[in-house]
Amino acid sequence: MFKIKRINIGSKLPYKVYDGDAGFDVFSDMENCLLLPNEPIKFKLGFAIELPERWFAFIQEKSGMAINNKICTIGNIIDSTYRGECHAILCNIGLHPQEIKHGQKIAQMIIIPCYTLTEYTIADTLSETKRSENGFGSTGKK
Repeated sequence: MFKIKRINIGSKLPYKVYDGDAGFDVFSDMENCLLLPNEPIKFKLGFAIELPERWFAFIQEKSGMAINNKICTIGNIIDSTYRGECHAILCNIGLHPQEIKHGQKIAQMIIIPCYTLTEYTIADTLSETKRSENGFGSTGKK
């Protein structure tokens, strides 16, 4: 369980449609605006949260908005120590402007355990693995 604080009287709070949903739907708490291609905008969500220690919130796009409107999220991690208003950074990767309306469902908030390590050791070498330095699509190669 976590705490939530409504920022504005008319702000829509996050909710889940089905008990098994991974994320809470979240809504724009800004005036209607035009999301232009390749120009990210930080949308106010109208609430702040207090998460337990070792948990964080991840704001992720809705699959329908991604496939139908070409709208994705970027950089949306909310740490358990943050108490300010939550936001969703949206980016239109399509070719045409998209209108985002006040109160529109724009993303989902997923609450995830965070097993963080706080210490590290500086090393000159790292252990060898079968994967080594292969990244960016390397697991799809045979």
